[in-house]
Amino acid sequence: MAKIIHILPHNIEDFMSGDYNNFDHHSTRFLVKVAHFWHQKYPEIPLQQELWTISKKVKKNEEIQHKNGFIVKLFPLSLKLPLPLELSFPLMRAVFQQAKKTTNIWHLHSYYLWMNDFLGLILKIKKREFFVHFRGGGFSKTARGFLYSFFHYLIGLRFSLSLAKLAFIQNYDEIKRIKTWRLINPSKIIYFPNSVPLSGIKPKNAWGFLETHKLKTITAGRVIKITYRSENLETISKLLKKFPNFNLEIIGLKNSNPVLEKIKNDYPHQLTLTTWVDQKILLEKLKSADLLLFLTEREGSPMTLIEAQAQGLPVISFNVEGVRDIIQDGMNGYLINSINDLDKRLETLFSNPLLIKKMSQQATQKIQNNFNDEFYFSQLVTFYNQTN
Repeated sequence: MAKIIHILPHNIEDFMSGDYNNFDHHSTRFLVKVAHFWHQKYPEIPLQQELWTISKKVKKNEEIQHKNGFIVKLFPLSLKLPLPLELSFPLMRAVFQQAKKTTNIWHLHSYYLWMNDFLGLILKIKKREFFVHFRGGGFSKTARGFLYSFFHYLIGLRFSLSLAKLAFIQNYDEIKRIKTWRLINPSKIIYFPNSVPLSGIKPKNAWGFLETHKLKTITAGRVIKITYRSENLETISKLLKKFPNFNLEIIGLKNSNPVLEKIKNDYPHQLTLTTWVDQKILLEKLKSADLLLFLTEREGSPMTLIEAQAQGLPVISFNVEGVRDIIQDGMNGYLINSINDLDKRLETLFSNPLLIKKMSQQATQKIQNNFNDEFYFSQLVTFYNQTN
């Protein structure tokens, strides 16, 4: 019997859909993939998995059976500061007690969060090996985020990452930074971006843009907050006016925005505003679109972008860490340095529609070759078994 305890050290409610028994989140999909590849590679060894996470709703520790076969343990949030500074003392206590009693495989996710610094130290004190998953993304540009980044890179990571057996890093820019600053032994670094199953890679065989000349574009994910910025909304308004066949759907809106609502009223047939949707619906929308607009400023390994490329969507994105691993400028999309560059790229696509088809084919090929589950998760379960 092998037992893996995955720890997601932030409150889950802000990021989940569904109730606790069947909620969908990147972490739950991760556990499903681990189970699949473990049983495929080690059918003779039973596997048990648990997901430990923080809840801002529960008042005491709770244990729930998830529909996908693993146990979810919820621990109350103790220190209610914004991410990445949330803390749960009950979760720390549970890790200490569990590490004292039994030998498990420990995997700490989202290692840019403060909570994991404490958990890594607890596991090291109890002489337990553990893996860490580090999103990366570099220094935050916000005042609060920058102060934490300063601590994280110059003090925290140098200490805490060195305690781990292996560090799974999500992008090459972060790997380069960690090696340059000598934060950990390079032999501990494993490149592990987000990925999709080979069965989920769907090359397009029809392009609506080539038939209707209407460029159906989607923007979705955490980039919505950046889309709200006044200069970006102003540019979107100008683009909708300049390109009558530029159709944009913004997915994931939580709050109304007066400026965005006005743009919607000005261009009702071009702009669609959609609230948050689950992954299944998002994938269906991506399949029917022509282009993904990804206005992000810092990334680890953007899942929405990878899923869009797997559906054959070219991407226009800011030239930032994480994105550069996936998008090769002019091949499977465009990398832009400012929102003002978007005009030029759309002009190119409208004047040469066949570029969409070419980039679409390059997109699925890129994901198939470099971002497929079969490679990364087969490697991961091998590491787990060597620790078991």
